[in-house]
Amino acid sequence: MVVGALIPFAFVVADLTRETPARPAPVAEASQISTRAKSEPEWRLVRAGAVSFGVAYAVCVGGAAAEGFDRPSARLAIPVAGPWLALDSGINPWALVMAGTAQAAGATLIVWGFASPRRVLGPAEASVAVTAAPGLRLDVRF
Repeated sequence: MVVGALIPFAFVVADLTRETPARPAPVAEASQISTRAKSEPEWRLVRAGAVSFGVAYAVCVGGAAAEGFDRPSARLAIPVAGPWLALDSGINPWALVMAGTAQAAGATLIVWGFASPRRVLGPAEASVAVTAAPGLRLDVRF
């Protein structure tokens, strides 16, 4: 299991949640601006939690699939609790603790993001920008 990649992964998640100054937003027309404040989830926490949980869970399911989902490793397919239940299976306990902690932290961030909404005026936007290599950039707006 490649759980050592989870440590630098925290820096990637921190970079994904950073606001990027791409270009100035266009000025909205008066009919598009809402004067009422509305609540929306804290999307940065939700995104960071989803990425953290998703990567840790994918590593666990991949490890279980590599062993053919035999009896001890099949427990890794259970989200959040699977790595903790598999501690007696003979797999590296340090890796299981790291994977279980990353899954629990990711799930906690998702819940925290939805449980602590923020107040905004007007339409809300979120964006994620990832630069994999010079000249290769992915921008997602939603």
